[in-house]
Amino acid sequence: MRADDLLGSLRAAGMSFRATDDDQLLVDAVEPITAEQRVLIQRNKPRLLAAVRRQARSERVLTMLAERPKNQRAVLVEPSGHADIIVVAIGIRGAGLAELSIEADRFDEGRMHRLLVDTVLA
Repeated sequence: MRADDLLGSLRAAGMSFRATDDDQLLVDAVEPITAEQRVLIQRNKPRLLAAVRRQARSERVLTMLAERPKNQRAVLVEPSGHADIIVVAIGIRGAGLAELSIEADRFDEGRMHRLLVDTVLA
């Protein structure tokens, strides 16, 4: 099962999730978490953490686009949760969302800015 699907099924069971900067996955549940659900969460923690962070980034990028209706693109740059990776989340109005994972020592903010500013969408 894909991490996003697993996260969706756990949310449908009344759970909400939040990732912390120190790789903790915080779970709030309306009902007590069953032993089976606890094992499922523990076994899939890295995948669930990644999915929670990815969905949070997507929500922030969509919010940025909603708050700036004249902008065609929104870009969010943040650490991935791993010290050596930077994640660049890009939202393009009417087209979709994408994420790039870039090694921190190869990330050049100025170059990324020029790439995004100079890009012409066909």
